Amino acid sequence: MKNPLFFCLLFLALLNAPLKARVIGLEGFEKTSVMAGHSFGPAGSYEYLTGVMIFGIEPNLSSNKMVCDLDLAPVDRRGLVISKSKFIVLQPKDPDKRNGIALIEVSNRGGKALLRYYNGALTGQVRPNVPSDYGDEHLLKQGYTLVWFGWEWDVPPQDNFLRLEVPILKNKDGSPLTGPVRTDWVIEQSVSTLSLGHRTMKPYPVAAFDSPLNLLTYRNAIDGYKTVVPRSQWSFSVMKNGASIKDSFHITLKEGFKPGYIYELTYQAQDPVNVGLGFTALRDLASFIKYDQDCPFSCRYTLAQGISQTGRFLRHFIYEGFNRDESGRSAVDAMLIYMAGAGRGSFNHRFAQPSRDAHRYSSFDYPTDLPPFAKINPYPSEDTRIMYINSGYEYWGRAASLIHIDMQGHDIPLNKNERYYHISSMQHYAESMPDSARKVFPQYDFFKGNPLNPYPTYKALMMQMKSWLLDRIEPLDNQIPTIASGTITQRFKFKFPYIPGLDLPIGPYTPSRLFFGPRWAKDKIIDQEPPIKGATFKPRIPTVDEFGNEQGGIKSIELRVPIATYTPWSQRYGLKNSRELDDFRGLFIPLPYFKANRTTRDMRPVIGSLYPDKHTYLQKIDQALDELIKERLLLEEDLPAQKSQCSRLWDWVSEYYKNKL
Repeated sequence: MKNPLFFCLLFLALLNAPLKARVIGLEGFEKTSVMAGHSFGPAGSYEYLTGVMIFGIEPNLSSNKMVCDLDLAPVDRRGLVISKSKFIVLQPKDPDKRNGIALIEVSNRGGKALLRYYNGALTGQVRPNVPSDYGDEHLLKQGYTLVWFGWEWDVPPQDNFLRLEVPILKNKDGSPLTGPVRTDWVIEQSVSTLSLGHRTMKPYPVAAFDSPLNLLTYRNAIDGYKTVVPRSQWSFSVMKNGASIKDSFHITLKEGFKPGYIYELTYQAQDPVNVGLGFTALRDLASFIKYDQDCPFSCRYTLAQGISQTGRFLRHFIYEGFNRDESGRSAVDAMLIYMAGAGRGSFNHRFAQPSRDAHRYSSFDYPTDLPPFAKINPYPSEDTRIMYINSGYEYWGRAASLIHIDMQGHDIPLNKNERYYHISSMQHYAESMPDSARKVFPQYDFFKGNPLNPYPTYKALMMQMKSWLLDRIEPLDNQIPTIASGTITQRFKFKFPYIPGLDLPIGPYTPSRLFFGPRWAKDKIIDQEPPIKGATFKPRIPTVDEFGNEQGGIKSIELRVPIATYTPWSQRYGLKNSRELDDFRGLFIPLPYFKANRTTRDMRPVIGSLYPDKHTYLQKIDQALDELIKERLLLEEDLPAQKSQCSRLWDWVSEYYKNKL
């Protein structure tokens, strides 16, 4: 329900209060019951809060000087730089039933993943009266206050996405601010027109259509020779009704972009924005929750979660010292940083493109993976609890080893307030069991897409983080591959059991030293695009066991009682440069079933020699599940579902070989 009186009083209180948390208003504030007062176990009923949060930043404060180009932003009558974000909050109606933790999701490209990660929800939305949005209700039963907000300026303005509205920057004389922007595409199918933005994100507009600085090239490999496309062959335009219409956000190539090539465009853009206000938005939201008595969803602790892009955002947030508010207080008490690898990102420089990432064969040479990679907290004594959780893909595709191994190849002593976990053999995201369409080659037994299920592990680690915050109970020690244990190695020393038809990728992603021009280090302004590349860093990859599954990390039930090989990597099968590492996805390779039908020369153990029948297999599953619970890596409530999933996996593999015979 709308509560205009409450909103007016809150707005006036915030407006006249000392500007410390820098949340200066809540527009359109609404509150309603979740699912008509439905009870979420011990936490009781929940309420749904939403509106628009207004942030006001004082440009001259030293705590805000890290925001790039803040002096070029327009200010209101109070001298504040204004940004706005929609927010959504779920909290128990009864304050006594709240567990004291505000779990803040730093939204990946505007989406909402919390309820998918921990509740098993399938919708990816948060609506007050749609039960399917809440899955099994796990987080709500725990009494969390759940918070979603927008931090990213270039998210398309759609109702289901969260974005941050930020000001356009101008020169001191009011004229448009211009500069170089680069974009690239790996073309997999013929197309004539492309957006200048990454994926579906908003790009910066072209400053001058005919600038001689606008340059399009193509090449046939990562380090291939760049051929310039004649200017007469392309234009900033879109095709409408068969006609070419000038457009500041798209490029059209007369004869079309050819599959198998990497195209790269550098162009003069205009109208940059204060991208770094995304950092202050998180800082000031967390501070508002913890320290402002007028906050309608106040909590004692703040726990921020970032996944992939926003895991890198949190690493960058830490590195640039944003975790202290304008009064010098700690803002975020704990962080769950998923799938970030060694990266930070394009989150706080002129013409930054926050969606840009970096992989072996896409998004080349953006300021994503720059040293230092390890021990990035400028306040090492600060008691901020952090879990870095990476999959096997991050070791192959995101240089994750650099966060705990130095440049000389030694294990780094890790901070006591941090934990590092490797989810062995997992690809970048969870995936379902494969079907025939995902079989790579008809004659071989491997499938694109690794179905290893990480969600029970995530839930168990979240429970440990909760205990770490509320009860000071230490979580598990680091579980990562190390030099000392021999569970991590260089690519040229990597050994993998022979599987017919399967080749290893050429190599993992290797970031390089990059020179972006003379103003980059001090002013965060790029003058050199593309950057000049220097020496490469040398990340390492986990070793594998006799099944081909990774060592040195957290082994889920699928690896403890294996009937398949799960690789976190795969190749670009069927595409140009097919042995290059593919983005994000791994492989599922069932073990040979019986010696009688064992594929010739497959070096892995045979299922029949490990488990004479399904009953024996499930007995071992029961034992392994009990071990996972004792190790605090599985919750009791997830045991039945885990056993059922393993049973379905056995049936899937059995049926596959039955049909094959």
